[in-house]
Amino acid sequence: IKAAQEQIISLVDNVKKEISNKTNMNNIDFRVGFIAYRDHCDGVNRLQTKELTNNIEDVKKFISSQKASGGGDTPEDLTGALNESY
Repeated sequence: IKAAQEQIISLVDNVKKEISNKTNMNNIDFRVGFIAYRDHCDGVNRLQTKELTNNIEDVKKFISSQKASGGGDTPEDLTGALNESY
């Protein structure tokens, strides 16, 4: 999970860097959000959401704070995460 967190944070940093290299960031509303999803059987912990925000550091802290938990054998709630993104 640590490697995944580092890759996601690196992706966010790289996208922000690319945008700022090509444009004036003051004219761009660059926002990021994150949805962590777990097994269907993990109840209230199956989805953890950080809404879209331009506070990139806050989202990176949220991503870094995620822990592997649950671990039932049911499938992860990918559909629930996609629905949450609307």
